[in-house]
Amino acid sequence: MTWDDTDIAQYDRSFNERLYYSFYFIAACAVLLVVLVSVVDVDFGVFSDFAGHVSSQVSEGSALGLFYLGGIGGYFIFTFPLEAGFIRGAVSLPSWLALGIMLAGVGVSYTLNYVTGRYLGHFIRPILGTKSYYKWKSRLGKWGAYVIVVANLIPMISQSFTAVLGVFKYDSRRTALYTGIGQVVKFGVLVVIAQSI
Repeated sequence: MTWDDTDIAQYDRSFNERLYYSFYFIAACAVLLVVLVSVVDVDFGVFSDFAGHVSSQVSEGSALGLFYLGGIGGYFIFTFPLEAGFIRGAVSLPSWLALGIMLAGVGVSYTLNYVTGRYLGHFIRPILGTKSYYKWKSRLGKWGAYVIVVANLIPMISQSFTAVLGVFKYDSRRTALYTGIGQVVKFGVLVVIAQSI
């Protein structure tokens, strides 16, 4: 069997895609481990120390705590109400700084959500069936922009919805754009509310 340039390019793309998913899956497992250590009283050495650090920073409402809140609390497995913690941090920090830090943290966790959804999509697609899968994928293609922005305005839904977008292999650039618009609007409104408190 001989390999032509098309076969090699397809193999390279497939390998890079698997490497990409593997990296984010390992990162997601690390985030899960940190949260489990902070919830369950088990001593894992460095992880226990880090979990205590995260917990204290988030409870203080510091800038680093806001980043941890968005970066770890935004992961879809936890469905933590980010908005409540954000208001606490937005009261103690300048509004533009609180908004920027929270959006950076949410960007990290929502990227993990999307990539985890892409990874899990290989297992979920056979469960849904081909016909159902493509029916929902076409609906996302038609109404995706509106649905993504609205879903990101609703507390605790956007985390898992970003993973669903990954399952259906919705375009990653559009996911980032529409998710970003929804998050900026939501947290912008929360900044105004926090400043009036």
